[in-house]
Amino acid sequence: MRHDRHSVKRIDLAEMQLASSETARIINRDIVLELIRASQPISRADLARRSGLGRSTISQIVEQLIDENWVREGAMGSLPRGRRPTMVGLNEDLLAIAVDIHPKQASVALVDLNGRLLSRSLTPLTSDPADSVRIIIDCMLRMQRTTPRKSIEGIGISLPFVNLNVR
Repeated sequence: MRHDRHSVKRIDLAEMQLASSETARIINRDIVLELIRASQPISRADLARRSGLGRSTISQIVEQLIDENWVREGAMGSLPRGRRPTMVGLNEDLLAIAVDIHPKQASVALVDLNGRLLSRSLTPLTSDPADSVRIIIDCMLRMQRTTPRKSIEGIGISLPFVNLNVR
């Protein structure tokens, strides 16, 4: 049998696994959360239209996100007729710390769920790894103290790539 670049590859469906209903729920939740982030404030009806999901599915997902504190209800929207929608948006009280480590210094930043930079500090590092870790932690704690009414939900750390195959 001849195979060229235009031939169709056959897939053995016996080896395939179907996505579980839990996988579909996770994907739908991620889609809704991203739509809220990108279009906030947004109504549940607009989320249903933009996502293609049913209104009851959207309401269930939004209520779960509100219960988990990722999303908050905000102002009432206005329509020419009918019931006024309640707009939803990301919880602005949830923050993350981003740390970018380089050999001689680290950049420590505080960001909100929209990725907006709220504050940033450059801190010099030493040649002692344990000392440098303490310096970074102290910087993160100082930053946390500047926002006592906010909640830090995560920390992201980036390190420079080190080629381990160098001889």
